[in-house]
Amino acid sequence: MIPELDRRQHAMALRELWQARVLAGSRGKLAAVVLSMLAHSWPDQIETLCRVVFPGFRGIRQPFFASCGKILKSGEVVADLAINDDITRHALVFSSKRDMEADLRALADRLKLTDKDRTQFFDCARRWIVCDFGRDPVNPERHLHAD
Repeated sequence: MIPELDRRQHAMALRELWQARVLAGSRGKLAAVVLSMLAHSWPDQIETLCRVVFPGFRGIRQPFFASCGKILKSGEVVADLAINDDITRHALVFSSKRDMEADLRALADRLKLTDKDRTQFFDCARRWIVCDFGRDPVNPERHLHAD
């Protein structure tokens, strides 16, 4: 006999995942970044995750980041921002990659993520940055910007 599944228990288990914890624990611009990062890494699961974290969730509303992050030659982290049915290209997200890392680290510290969760969180953040225009095309290890 298969025991009856308790949907609330399933939702509670999902809320304990680091993905749900960082989504629930972030605010403002950082919340929009985390949502974009998670949607990029788990496009098929993001709606379920949002429904678990935000009861009554009906859909993502503007403004939201409509692209992954990019690092400009200046070192600034930008992404396309969807607002009022328009897309703003290269909206400033962080002044530098170092600022992005500091904000994400502060969030991970505040949420007391385990080492394993922290590693996965930062892997997700690295995947969100899809290009770095500041890398030297001849020597990719060398950055053209200060960061």
